[in-house]
Amino acid sequence: MPRTEIKEQAHKLVDELPDDATWEDLEYKIYVRRKIERGLESIEKGETVSTDEVRARFGLDKRSYGQRTSATPPCSPAAKSSVSPTRGSRLESWQENAF
Repeated sequence: MPRTEIKEQAHKLVDELPDDATWEDLEYKIYVRRKIERGLESIEKGETVSTDEVRARFGLDKRSYGQRTSATPPCSPAAKSSVSPTRGSRLESWQENAF
């Protein structure tokens, strides 16, 4: 990516932050953006692994894939209590406006 485009994208990331954003919010946004870019670059280069190969590497079969081992469902009040309402709402807002 050309340097001018990087600066433009950085300005856009900063402009999209809420007024009460922290340095950590900005760091996270940059981190996620870069991870997505690297993933897309890997796809373009053909550096991917099939789902079947991942399952084989981790000893997963199709029956166990996606099944939860936790006793606490993700939408339960106990699961939600571990997320800060402020942080969660910022993250949800950012995800809606990302890229």
